[in-house]
Amino acid sequence: MIGNTNMQSSKAQVWVETVVYTLIGLSIMGLVLAFALPKINEMKDKAIIDQTIEALNELDTKILDVSYTAGSTRIVDFKIGKGTALIDAENDIIIFTMPESHVVYSESGATTKTGEISVKTEKKAKTSRVKLWLNYTGRFDITYDGQNQEKTLQQAPSPYKLLIENNGSVINLKDIS
Repeated sequence: MIGNTNMQSSKAQVWVETVVYTLIGLSIMGLVLAFALPKINEMKDKAIIDQTIEALNELDTKILDVSYTAGSTRIVDFKIGKGTALIDAENDIIIFTMPESHVVYSESGATTKTGEISVKTEKKAKTSRVKLWLNYTGRFDITYDGQNQEKTLQQAPSPYKLLIENNGSVINLKDIS
């Protein structure tokens, strides 16, 4: 009988050790994720903002290209990975907004320029609001689908196809996706 009790005791000890080591391993993974996940989110948001700046630069280049000759057109792919883009034809401004960013992209509260793109970051409690815009006021009369109206482009898995055309004195944008 004594030999059987020893065997049961050693099996129980193995199970207890297994549970303890599993809990220690899970705790370590939890700690690593607690520190790594915010940094991963920050890097993802920074990459999205950088890609959006590239997309806005390409859009700006195409608008400038068509501005030289009446009747010319260009098509640009415009990807929105997170946030929204607003074509404000009334004020001749194209605005991208990421309301919940994990990165403070620029000095909080101050407007800075990166080429033709204006950048403003507003720090909130846990996140930031990042706003990028191209302002054509006084340079071009921007319309959307031939009218001075607002058009909001939402986050989408595939890029928007924007047709940019010069209608004489007006630069017209139109989603042809």
